[in-house]
Amino acid sequence: MADPLDLLGLTPNEKKLHNQVTDCLKSILTALGGEAPMDKLITEYRKVVGEDIPFKLFKHGTVASFLQSINWIMRLQNRGGELHVKMVKDRDLENLQRMVREQKSERKAPKNHQHDIQEVRLHGCLLVQLHVLTRDNDL
Repeated sequence: MADPLDLLGLTPNEKKLHNQVTDCLKSILTALGGEAPMDKLITEYRKVVGEDIPFKLFKHGTVASFLQSINWIMRLQNRGGELHVKMVKDRDLENLQRMVREQKSERKAPKNHQHDIQEVRLHGCLLVQLHVLTRDNDL
């Protein structure tokens, strides 16, 4: 299969940036359970990367147009007038997505617990992992 980026006429540096952006979007969407409203994905990208999705660099007029162009990674769906982004099935990520979906919602740590925040990379995108350490066992 031909590289879809060849059709865009991007320079090698632009292709590298495109791959970094799509890898980061894939990581964020995976962390969100493989599916999320487009606005949520945009917000989370901005939180993680510190800037907006650079869709104009890739010759797109809107974020939605850019996301539609990477349909081998994710697909847009209209649900009641709101655009949702859904990860395309990827065998390597299915187990990870299942584990993310099955995680319990946020729990408050008891007062005798301490939080250890670690940075991790998934598909080259920086994500933050939070570990709760009990004072009795881990400290």
